[in-house]
Order: sequence, then structure tokens, then C-alpha cells
Amino acid sequence: MSGILDVAGVEGFMANANELYAEADVETLAWRDLTRIWWKRHGRDLVGASGLLSLLPDDADPFNLGAGGHRSRVTAFGARLRAARGRVFGGYRVVFAGTRDGASRYRLESIERADISEVVR
Repeated sequence: MSGILDVAGVEGFMANANELYAEADVETLAWRDLTRIWWKRHGRDLVGASGLLSLLPDDADPFNLGAGGHRSRVTAFGARLRAARGRVFGGYRVVFAGTRDGASRYRLESIERADISEVVR
């Protein structure tokens, strides 16, 4: 594809591909770590962004939640959860499970080995 664009005079297509993939890999690894811990702590129970945020390490910000206060970080993490709905990380699917008192709730589904081959992540 980039060869065709080079001939057409479009320079720099995918020039930042390595940076893009490195950033995506960091986030994917963070989701895998989080879903593993989430499953151990909550299993199939419903949980909100605030409850899951407490599972993240204090010394890292793998989801780029910013330096704001707790409420700001919960809101930012809620947006990450919405974007992750239906995705599979490390054998667990993130599922939206409705709202309670105005807060979105999520749960995990354990994906059987046979089903994992259908999911390309």
C-alpha cells in the first residue's frame, strides 16, 4: 500500500507504524493484566470503573488516565471500559452489564479455548 502512495506522491504513510504498534502493545498488555486480576478478585460479578480502577498499580498509568483527581481518573477509565466492550483480553471478554445509580457496570466472561480461535486480538 505504501508503495502505491509513494508513487502517487503521498509521503510518510505509516512512518510512525512502530510507535503505533508499541503503544497498542502496551495497552493490550495492560488489559490482559487487568482482566486477569479482575477475574481473580471479582469473577463474574458486576463492577464499575471505580472498583476496577483500584486494581491498577499506583505507580503506573497504562491507560493514560491523566494526572487529575480520583473522579477525573474514574471518568477517563470509564471511557476506556466503554471502548473495550466486547473485546477479549487473555481469555476474558469485557461485557457491559447495564447501569446502577447512574454508573455503568461491567463483568467478564471467560472464553473457552475453542472460542478463542475465533477471536483475533
